[in-house]
Amino acid sequence: MEKLVSVIIPVYNVEKYLRRCLDSVVSQTYANLEIIIVNDGSPDGSQAIIDQYAARDARIRTRVQENRTIGMARNAGMDMARGDYLAFVDSDDYLEPEAIAVMLDNALDTGADIVAANNRVLDGELRCSRAIGDRPLTREETRDPAWRFVYFIAPAYGITAWGKLYRHSFIKETGIRFESNHRISGEDILFNLLLFTHNPQLSLLNQHVYVYCLNEGSITHSYRPRLAPRYLALLDIYRRQLVQLDQLEEFRDLMAFLVLRFISTCCHNEYLYAPDRYAAIKGQLAELMGSDIVQSALQEVARGDHIRAVSTRNHTYTRLQATLLRHGMIGAVARLRMLRLSFM
Repeated sequence: MEKLVSVIIPVYNVEKYLRRCLDSVVSQTYANLEIIIVNDGSPDGSQAIIDQYAARDARIRTRVQENRTIGMARNAGMDMARGDYLAFVDSDDYLEPEAIAVMLDNALDTGADIVAANNRVLDGELRCSRAIGDRPLTREETRDPAWRFVYFIAPAYGITAWGKLYRHSFIKETGIRFESNHRISGEDILFNLLLFTHNPQLSLLNQHVYVYCLNEGSITHSYRPRLAPRYLALLDIYRRQLVQLDQLEEFRDLMAFLVLRFISTCCHNEYLYAPDRYAAIKGQLAELMGSDIVQSALQEVARGDHIRAVSTRNHTYTRLQATLLRHGMIGAVARLRMLRLSFM
């Protein structure tokens, strides 16, 4: 019997791109789909488009709710889902024609709980993402700091909910859901980090299944205010989960890598959009350094812990940055970050 795949699509204010997304899903070469569209209180014309598609395709199920967050919309979709596998699609992106077919084949061949595939990026022109591996991973490999760095930090295939196929029963067994806390930034990455603590069987698929679109108004193309406290809230939730599962020691490397990633993202956000770059970057760094999680992670990085295993040209720079921050030289790090960003 063919496996049923539930495709969950949260929708908010995307009428300009929604037809492109829905066309890509309803025309998948693998047809045994349950297409769940959750309208997260869109004030635009998205619902009229959803109704048109639902009227002509019996596989589509819909729900309308008050505006909350994309994570809450995905949770609502998971509550409705009856499929053996789940796939998440953002409504301003779209799938390649054989996306579900190739991910499902891989999941069935490997027995994976999560299949992480490659994607392409549409930003004026269509660009291919960097190649990833093409094989199932052993659980020993997923404990390797070098692999964790690649998967979650750079190029970070593991941080998004899209571009993946999840075994539904695995998610149910873990009880993991998307965080409903409005104070955090990075619902996708937290969802995947928490799933990772339950030791999933992972498989990498080096085929482009998803097109990530950097549209006008995309969060990637806009200023994100108060990013530092939102990341700190995420780190706090993640650490509490690790403590509860008695896994903090096992995942200290990943916690440190996340701190480095969030420092970089906060600085980049202010560099692109703040009128006074130096003051804004310095302010974000000061706020991050007020966290004991950040302090502890940087102490470990400054010693060379964790990053010794990571093959990166930035090894020396990363340790220098951590050392300066640990000694309160926030202004010097702000200058270094600005200089580095000016060459990007």
